Amino acid sequence: MNRPIALRYTLGLDNDHSFDISKLTRKIKSVFKDTGYSFIYSFEYAEQQKGLHLEMILVVDQNKYNPIQIFSLLRKIFFNLGGVTVNIESDYKKVSFNFHERKEEYLLEVGGSKVGHSLRDEEQFKDCIFRASYLAKQNDKALVQYKKTFGTITG
Repeated sequence: MNRPIALRYTLGLDNDHSFDISKLTRKIKSVFKDTGYSFIYSFEYAEQQKGLHLEMILVVDQNKYNPIQIFSLLRKIFFNLGGVTVNIESDYKKVSFNFHERKEEYLLEVGGSKVGHSLRDEEQFKDCIFRASYLAKQNDKALVQYKKTFGTITG
């Protein structure tokens, strides 16, 4: 990858644990197989707010895709997968899917863009690793019934 960028997302899931991560990873592989990618995911359950959800980081080549294209591609993939939370607002179906911009305080410390971490920059790379460690945390996993709560794929 010439310009790897790490983008962070959250996907709302049905609390019945019907979501199949292997279907998502197959879709990710088929969409990004020719350009290279890394995908990190973590299932979590937060009783107070989100319920069951999937935290994700996707690394792609920014020379091939911009963050808006990635968001649109992922939204289409998620909309067609079972077990994903779909909200209906004014007769409009909307996938419970969020993109997480980098916080202003982190930008002041490390620099870069609010859309994601440029992994060619050493300071942003270190910051990305620190932020990605959030996905490996063990709290918020007690109510997750998936055998594997954390994983990665690359291509």
